[in-house]
Amino acid sequence: MPSYDYHCRECHTWEEVSRSIHDIEEAVSCPKCGSDMSRVYGPVGVVLKGDGFYRNTKNKQAKNFYPESGDSL
Repeated sequence: MPSYDYHCRECHTWEEVSRSIHDIEEAVSCPKCGSDMSRVYGPVGVVLKGDGFYRNTKNKQAKNFYPESGDSL
């Protein structure tokens, strides 16, 4: 089950809640003060693997594009 981070704006408490992706989004109450908590969206970890991505091919393309000194065009 995925876990989601929630933040209380009143008392600045952080809470991690695990719930099914199929559950209806319900309000989460702060365990300390009882007020509603806001869901915090963070960055998604994505790793690009294989050929065709900028990070993997930029050095290969640069070597092929710029001929070495003494090479004929």
